[in-house]
Amino acid sequence: MVKGGGLALKEISEKLEKNVLTDMLQAPYEKIKENAGGKIKIGKDIIDPVKCIIVALENACSVASTFITVGSTIAIRKPDELGELLSPKE
Repeated sequence: MVKGGGLALKEISEKLEKNVLTDMLQAPYEKIKENAGGKIKIGKDIIDPVKCIIVALENACSVASTFITVGSTIAIRKPDELGELLSPKE
């Protein structure tokens, strides 16, 4: 078991040279912290199985390598998001 709520990934990123990977490793912690609104102590009350962290990192690396090798991606947006993109800005 490791510190949960993305804290283990955040601590790993702090030991690496700052780059895109470190930003992505910190993102889950920051989002969980934002959603919790400071009501829980991340890492103290929440734990994650190491296997989950390893699989998440493997999957993230797989997706990133696909983006790099393909050179382009297709994203499907929900209709409400599409409307915001197509509406004229004031």
